[in-house]
Amino acid sequence: MKLAIRLALALWLATAAAVALEIRIMVPPAGEVLLGEVEVVAEVIAERPPRFIELIVDGQSAGRLDRGPYRWIVDLGDRTAPHSLEVRGEDAEGRPSSSVLESPGVRVDSEIEVELVPLYVTVTRDGAAIETLERGDFTLLDDGRREKIVTFERGDVPLTAVLLLDVSESMQGRQLDGALAGVRAFIDGMQSLDQAMLLLFSDQVQRATPFTGFPELLRAGLEGVTAEGGTAVNDHLYLALELLAARRGRRVIVLLSDGLDSASVLAMKDVLSTGRRGSTLIYWLRLPLTAGQSFSSAWRGASEHRREMADLERAVRRSGGQIVTLGRIDEALVAFERILAELRGQYVLGYYPTVDRDDGSWHRVRVRVAQPGLEVRYRDGYVDD
Repeated sequence: MKLAIRLALALWLATAAAVALEIRIMVPPAGEVLLGEVEVVAEVIAERPPRFIELIVDGQSAGRLDRGPYRWIVDLGDRTAPHSLEVRGEDAEGRPSSSVLESPGVRVDSEIEVELVPLYVTVTRDGAAIETLERGDFTLLDDGRREKIVTFERGDVPLTAVLLLDVSESMQGRQLDGALAGVRAFIDGMQSLDQAMLLLFSDQVQRATPFTGFPELLRAGLEGVTAEGGTAVNDHLYLALELLAARRGRRVIVLLSDGLDSASVLAMKDVLSTGRRGSTLIYWLRLPLTAGQSFSSAWRGASEHRREMADLERAVRRSGGQIVTLGRIDEALVAFERILAELRGQYVLGYYPTVDRDDGSWHRVRVRVAQPGLEVRYRDGYVDD
């Protein structure tokens, strides 16, 4: 009897030791086909903090974390191939534990390389968002040809944003404080799969963060910012477009500046060309020029500055974004919140073009809505390449 008790106790202790660290993959669910940017969330149960928790994707490390929350964003590409996700770690005593999820692929007998074209469509009536439309309410034309809408989503599609903030000398004092408050409001409104980076500029990059989904890292990037130097809107808008070109999904730039460029090497026509090759939405929070601010600079005269400003307006409208003119800097906070609300209310239409020449030609896109009296905003086309 005593021997049986000792054996039972030993078995209980061994079992307790074996579950000193328990790992479960909670997101994504088992059996789901995975592609594009995927969120991985693990639940970790331990008596004491583990030494580390690591995500392994298809045999390659995707990052270690030494404390929770245990969450990663990984890019699995466009192809519907099978993937292996393993979350593993060691408890405080160095004992290993892991959880594995195998995602299925989709067999494709023949493959045609036609890229899905996404359109982000804002629909309003008298400035108020209309969010009750269905797929059948939209008609989509590509170079005059009616196309079938194959994907239809609303604004809960994750976004990747560059918060492009002018911190030149003209932004000193209350101007800078109000701008930073608006950026913080946008960060606070981000959802779990959203990502953003800060790009604070004058005549050079003053401060930048990597793309991240952790609001605390973005807020930290706003600490101790000072306003100094000239203004190079064109150069840094181009940089933001290039940074977003490598990202997937819904891409957004929110620019806060008066738009008066005194230092850029690039002309806005160069930025326009880059913007037309992508699908990035550009929002411009336009500040009024300060009293005494010159409309000329060492680089450009007054007429050239007006042309540059007009080209910036054209870039925003062609992208499907919006120009929001601020009467004073105190309006920035509400403006950032409204932009985020607009993005949440957008319709996301996807289609495969009937004609896909892959020759660099321009495709003009038109979206119509069955109901009268609605304003429909979207990018005006794309480059076929």
